[in-house]
Amino acid sequence: MGTQKDSRRRNTTTLASLQHVAYALLKEKQLRRLPMEETSTSESSWVKVPTSVDNEYYYMNTFTKVTTWDKPAGITHDIPIYGRAYTGEINEVDNDDDISNSTETTAHDDTVQTNDDRIQDKESSEEVSPWKEVQCSDGTVYYMNVETKETQWDRPDTPLKIVPYGKMYVVSEEVESVDDAESENNIVGQVIDIESGEESDSHESAHSLSPMKTKRRRVSCSVWSPRKVGFDSEETYYINNITGETSWQKPNELDDSIVDPAYEGIDFPPELDAEECYSLIGFNSNEHAAELEDMLVRGSTDNCYRRLQSFAKFLDEHKNEDLVSKLIEREDCVIVVAKHLGKRTSADVRMMVIQILLSKIAAFVDISNIVKTLLDAFGVQLIWLHTEQALKESISIETNEGTQDEFTQICLMRLISNVCILHNDAKSPEEMPRKSLINMLMSIMSDASKDCFIATCNALVYLNSLYNNRKYNVVMHVCVENAKSEYFGEALLHTINAQNSPHGDRGLLRGCLKVCCDLFSDVATSNFFYSNDLKVLVDIIIRGLCDLPIQDAIRTSFLEVLELLLTKSAWYSKGQYRCNDIVHTLVSIENSAAQNDDYNMEARERAKLIFFECEDVLEH
Repeated sequence: MGTQKDSRRRNTTTLASLQHVAYALLKEKQLRRLPMEETSTSESSWVKVPTSVDNEYYYMNTFTKVTTWDKPAGITHDIPIYGRAYTGEINEVDNDDDISNSTETTAHDDTVQTNDDRIQDKESSEEVSPWKEVQCSDGTVYYMNVETKETQWDRPDTPLKIVPYGKMYVVSEEVESVDDAESENNIVGQVIDIESGEESDSHESAHSLSPMKTKRRRVSCSVWSPRKVGFDSEETYYINNITGETSWQKPNELDDSIVDPAYEGIDFPPELDAEECYSLIGFNSNEHAAELEDMLVRGSTDNCYRRLQSFAKFLDEHKNEDLVSKLIEREDCVIVVAKHLGKRTSADVRMMVIQILLSKIAAFVDISNIVKTLLDAFGVQLIWLHTEQALKESISIETNEGTQDEFTQICLMRLISNVCILHNDAKSPEEMPRKSLINMLMSIMSDASKDCFIATCNALVYLNSLYNNRKYNVVMHVCVENAKSEYFGEALLHTINAQNSPHGDRGLLRGCLKVCCDLFSDVATSNFFYSNDLKVLVDIIIRGLCDLPIQDAIRTSFLEVLELLLTKSAWYSKGQYRCNDIVHTLVSIENSAAQNDDYNMEARERAKLIFFECEDVLEH
C-alpha cells in the first residue's frame, strides 16, 4: 500500500511540503484531505501514537503528518491516543522550528534515531514485571498482575522488577465481619489513586464484586481445535488446547478428544421422569436456601456448584422433552439460577450460571426473554458487573492449562448484545458498561476463534448503539486508545458484508453502519481503517446501494457512511478508489427515484446532498 504521490490537492506548495513528510512516515499512514476549516496546524490536530513498546508514544499532527517524540509546545489539554501501533521509523522534529522548515529537514535526516533504536535502549534497561505492589490503608501489601488481574498476598517469584502500583487499597469495613482464615484469601475494599485521592476504575472498586479467590474447576474442552487461516480461506490448521502445539495435519484423535470436567453432581436414575429428576436437585429445599445464603455471605460455593452442575446435566439429558419448557417456566428457573450471582460468587459458580442461563435454558426459552427477566429482577448495573467479572475469569483463569474459556465468552457476548437491545434507553452512567469491559472485548478479539471473534464484534456493535453522543462514546474512545481495536475493524467489515442482504440481521447491520459513521465523524478515528479495508468498505457500500430494494430505508444509512467516508477519511488522498463507480451509483439512485414513486425519498435527498457537498472530491 504505497503513499499516494498525487494527492490532487489544489495547493501545489502544500503538496510538495507534505510529500516530504509522507516519505518519512510508515507507508500505511497516508495523508488525507481535510475539510477547509482544518487546513492549519491547530492544537486539536495532534495525537499520541503507541509504539510496539508498552507505554511508549510519539506525537503526530494529523494534518501535517509531522512527528516528534516530545510533547508539542503550547498544548495544555490531554492529547488523544491514536489507535494504531507504529513500528517503523520516526523522524524527530524540533518544536521551536517552523513546521514548514522542519518537515523538509527531517525527511532527509540520516541521523534520526529510529523506533527500533529506542526499543533496544528500553530493552537494555531493567525490565519491569507485570506484577505490581499494592499498598493497603491498613499497612499490609498485596500483589496484582496488571495483565491478568490476578491478585495474591505472597510476593511473586519473578526475576523482573516489581514496582508500586501507584494506587492505595482502602480496606472495607466488610473485612471485619469475615473470619480471619477467610479474609486471608480475599481482598475486599476499593482502590484509591494515591495522587488524586479519587476512586479508581479498577476491577477492585467499591462498585465491583469481591469474588472468592478459589481455584476454578476445569471446564469441558476439546483437546484439538481446527482454526482457519482467514475468514475466506480454505486452509485449516489444528491447535492443541493443552500444549499449544499446532499442526497442518488433522490429528487422529480430533473427533473424540474431549476433556471432560470432574462431575460432582447427581447421577439421575434412568427410571425417573423429568419432574422427579428435577426434585432430586433440591432447589426448593431448606438445605439449598441455607447453602445459597452461606455462599452469598461467606463465599462457600461447593454445594451450590454441585446443584448447578446437576441442573445442567438434567437439562442436557431432557433437552428433547416439551415438559421441561413448562417446568422451567413454572419453577421460575431463570431466577432460581441467577440468584447464585452475588458479590462473593466464585469463578466456577459464575461460569456455571452463565452457561446454564445462556446456553442450557436458552435451548428451551428465547434468550431475549431470559435477559428481560434478569433486567427486571436484578437491574442492568449488576448484569454489567458480573459480565465483566466473568470475562476476566474466562481470560485470566486457566481452564485447560492456558486455554481460554471461549464457550463462556460466546455466551457472555450473547448476553451483552441482548442487554443492549432491550436496554437501549439507558441514560445515567451507572447504567452503562465500564470502559474496562470494552477494552477487554477488544483484547479478546486478538486471539479468538472465528465464532468468538464475530460474537465479540456483534457485542461491540450493540454497545456502540447505546451512545448517541460521539463525545461520550466509550467504544470510540477505546478505538482510539487500544491498539488491538484493529481486530474490531476487520470483524466489522466481515459483519457488514455478511449482513448486507435481504436475509441479514437488519438491526445488526444498522448498528455496524452507525459504528462506521461514528468512526469517520471524528478526526481521532477518521483513519481507523487501513487502505485495503477502506477499499473493501467502498465495495460493500456500492454493492449495497445498487442491490437493495427501492423502498429499503437502510439505503439512507449506507449513504450516510459514504458521505462521511468521502469527506472525512483518507479516501481522497489514497487515490479516490472507484470514484467513477460512486458517481454512477449516485446518478442511478436519482434516475431510479425519478422513475419510481415508491423509491425511498430520504435516500434520494441524501444522494443529492452528497453530490452537492462532495462535488470537489468526486472530480476525477
